[in-house]
Amino acid sequence: MRDYPGCRRTDQGKGSVGGPDLSAEACEAAQGIGTGVGIALILGVWITVDFILGITYLIFRKK
Repeated sequence: MRDYPGCRRTDQGKGSVGGPDLSAEACEAAQGIGTGVGIALILGVWITVDFILGITYLIFRKK
C-alpha cells in the first residue's frame, strides 16, 4: 500500500506523520474511499463523453 502525505506511519506504527493523527484503520479506510472516488470520477467522465459521442454520431451520420 502506498504512503500518502497524511497517512505515513511513524516508526512505532502508531498514528501518522505530517497530517492529522489517524489510526492505521482510519488511514486505510480513507485511502480506499479516495480510490473509489477517483475511479467513480474516471468512469463518470468516460460515460459522459461516450454518451456525447454517441448522440453526435446519431445526429451527423450519413443516411
